[in-house]
Amino acid sequence: MAYKILTNKVKQGQDFVSYVYKVVHFKGNFRNADIAQEVEKKFSVCGPVYNARVYKSRRLDVTEDGSDVYFGFVTYYSENARKRALKLSAYIKIGHEPVKITTKSSNKSELQLKLPLHKAQNLLTFYLGFNCWSSKVLYIEKEPEEDGESMIRFVCLVRVDLPQESVYSEGVGIGEAPYNSDTPNSKASAFMLARRFSFYSSMTAAFGKFIIIRLGNGKTQIEVDTTQNDPLVYDPAWDNPEVKVKDLTFSPDEEDESGLDGLSESQLDNLLDVSINGS
Repeated sequence: MAYKILTNKVKQGQDFVSYVYKVVHFKGNFRNADIAQEVEKKFSVCGPVYNARVYKSRRLDVTEDGSDVYFGFVTYYSENARKRALKLSAYIKIGHEPVKITTKSSNKSELQLKLPLHKAQNLLTFYLGFNCWSSKVLYIEKEPEEDGESMIRFVCLVRVDLPQESVYSEGVGIGEAPYNSDTPNSKASAFMLARRFSFYSSMTAAFGKFIIIRLGNGKTQIEVDTTQNDPLVYDPAWDNPEVKVKDLTFSPDEEDESGLDGLSESQLDNLLDVSINGS
């Protein structure tokens, strides 16, 4: 059975050629940001779009009717989406104008780029639908500061579940933020920033392990790449901390550091020494 594998990485270079389109000669009067969104929307009917960029032509500033001329590039994740776009090229219109599509060649050396978290989430949502995943913080802890170091460092472990597919992925992330001991609230800000970034990087690591397999019959399967290495090895002893907090809802994106304003240095040190564990 024919299949296509999509990982949470995108290639740049010679293999990237078949995923790129050059969109030429569509007219109108748009802002570049607006037209890029319109191009991405139109081309996403053929498959998930990694990126869409649009530029105003310098060779043909305006047409006879006063409209601007644009060209752009649409990047797909998969070869199948590229083929569908070619077949539908005569039917894709931006505004009221049809577009002309050609493939773009490249001589760049191949480079593997890991997807940002939001793009990895969007890719899964495209194939599995909304609410296809859930996440849980298994561990988040502040690392001890070394002597003479003005750096807050957090380690975070999360688990991302895909219930409908009966698979899950775990990711470990490290967040660091420097602080100035002579600046008021600098340590509090670094504390919040490092913890938030450790959560983000652990989520990125977890989503980066999912592999999307598109079968020839149109069905989708999800596997987990077990060959990827996390920044550190998870210790099961972390599941038995000295301090336990029950019924804690932890959401780093909703944290407000204003509540730390006015704390003394000793109070802040005591706060930073408390372990945070969610269940």
